[in-house]
Amino acid sequence: MKNFLLIFILLISMNTANAFQARIIGGIKVHIDKEKWKFIASMKWDNNHYCGASLISERWVLTAAHCWFNTNSEPYEILAEDRIALGSYNLNLQTDYKIKSLVIHPDYDHDTFDSDLAIFELKTPVDGIQPAILDRSTPLEGGLESWVAGWGITGHETVQDDLPVDLIEVMVPIMSKEACDDIYGTSITSSMFCAGYVDTRRDACYGDSGGPLIIYKNGHWVQLAVVSWGTRCGETGYAGVYTHLQKFIPWIETYTGALASFTDTNITPIISTYLLN
Repeated sequence: MKNFLLIFILLISMNTANAFQARIIGGIKVHIDKEKWKFIASMKWDNNHYCGASLISERWVLTAAHCWFNTNSEPYEILAEDRIALGSYNLNLQTDYKIKSLVIHPDYDHDTFDSDLAIFELKTPVDGIQPAILDRSTPLEGGLESWVAGWGITGHETVQDDLPVDLIEVMVPIMSKEACDDIYGTSITSSMFCAGYVDTRRDACYGDSGGPLIIYKNGHWVQLAVVSWGTRCGETGYAGVYTHLQKFIPWIETYTGALASFTDTNITPIISTYLLN
């Protein structure tokens, strides 16, 4: 099984959703006035963050399926301590929402992390927060600038007492399929792609799993993918792996109904100056 982006285990007693986490390396604190992450959410157990997520409608939240599985590859039950929290970039200032139900993608494979998606229905609607806009059409080009954010460890030397409470973001350019395959080979399925740098310590890492990866598209920040897995986060020669949302939107909408989307294909993508191909 891969050394995926959930290997960090919180040093607390947990009976649900072990906090194998991925967190941002090489990023910066998100300023309170930035609008682009307003829909980002934290998955918590007993007030402890363990995975990222994104609000996609007033009652539904999107995350990675593997955030809800234990080390025995078995899904957890929803318990009273489980919460989805959002509304602030500071974990201590967020509003908690109880979970009504969970749907894991039927094709999710806990060995390969293929189709690594799950959606939560909340017991009460979220008011006053614009949900994420899901991208349906942007082609995956090597060098396309994308951004990822989270509340996890900022380096392998981080200990639990030093975990950030404020949201951290970093730009991670999308890699070409060839570059991604060169790193991970046949582990990359049709639902996955790589983003990051092979020679710079900027990456999602333990704790960001399930969080959104976004791009700027004709005046809008839109969600392109979900943080899924990776090896040796932030180390030379590796990159983060993400679940590409485009082909999964019809499945999501069978539960949520029609979601906000952005379909304009006449875009001028921002291409990074870093050589990723």
